[in-house]
Amino acid sequence: MASKQCTSPEAQGQPSSLNELLALLAPQATATEADEAHRASIILQHAAHGPRITDAQLAQCDEEAAEQLRALQILQGVLGDRAPGAAPVSSDLWLPENGLSDEDDLYQSSLPGIRQADSGAHHIAVQELEVPLPRLKMSLRLLEAADSQQATRSFKELGHDDPFGSKAWPSAYLVADRLLSEDLQGRSVLELGCGTGFVAIAALLGGARSVLATDRAKLNVDSAQRSAHLNGLDLQGQVFDVTSSESLPCRGGKAFDYVVFADVLYWPAEASAFGRRAAEAFAQGSTVIMADPGRRREQFLGELRSELALRLGSRPLPKIQPEPTEFPEHVWTWVSAEVRTASSLFCQAPFVLVLQQARHAKVHFEIVD
Repeated sequence: MASKQCTSPEAQGQPSSLNELLALLAPQATATEADEAHRASIILQHAAHGPRITDAQLAQCDEEAAEQLRALQILQGVLGDRAPGAAPVSSDLWLPENGLSDEDDLYQSSLPGIRQADSGAHHIAVQELEVPLPRLKMSLRLLEAADSQQATRSFKELGHDDPFGSKAWPSAYLVADRLLSEDLQGRSVLELGCGTGFVAIAALLGGARSVLATDRAKLNVDSAQRSAHLNGLDLQGQVFDVTSSESLPCRGGKAFDYVVFADVLYWPAEASAFGRRAAEAFAQGSTVIMADPGRRREQFLGELRSELALRLGSRPLPKIQPEPTEFPEHVWTWVSAEVRTASSLFCQAPFVLVLQQARHAKVHFEIVD
């Protein structure tokens, strides 16, 4: 169902343009996968090159339309430096290079569930999520940025293009749940593109002996470790860029038992890189578990197949068939409103893929929902 129309002066000046934009942003229940891919492409093009969404427009819209436009506004902020001629995003916010302190500078603000990290004249707000883990009959406590636009500006000031890891995304739950179905006692887990550290922390709670959370942004690694502390856990962290030429991190010269990643296929370079890393991990003997809402799936899978062919040599290459899945209903009770809206725009074809190591060193791929 299409959102209600905005009634702002800007909308009245160009009613057709803005109304068409709102219709585009509204998810279509009967759309095909190809339709959704085309729709997402148009939205991204508009975010990169279209007119900026203003706070004045948001204030004059109904709640549903404003939430959809706010998601587009966040995308515009993220893509601002990537779009030729786009206006730069200005900010007076600052985040310390080493992340937020674990000591007295992290305090409870007057807003329920919101904390603020004091950094002199400026601060960044974080909020705590409580995520149910049915397999463990317990909940996981997680810190994420309370305001995506604030996080976007802060990340950019520190030279990071992608602030997506500052929020918890639904695909992380899919990977965590699948990982927790394994016997993790005494096992080791490597998370790539850890973001908030959701999957890594779930692995520790599930009994994994050794877990390493990695991300290209130190801010995310620090945040993941702080979230682990909320759960009474110590999490190892390391800055690692999957697009680099470095080999995957290892432990004592040995590959990790599991290599996991979720909701990371944002850009072409990353989609290809994660395909190569999945093949690298599997060829080294790791079981790989990943999930994504469906962005750049074919690019990821194409790179995965090509790299497996190179690394497995004469061993037969099995068919790789990702299994479509759906997010459990409870996911929408704890993800933020910003993530819910962004998910409605781009999470149209979620899937889970498991590259399972079989006994006797035979190559076997297990696909789960």
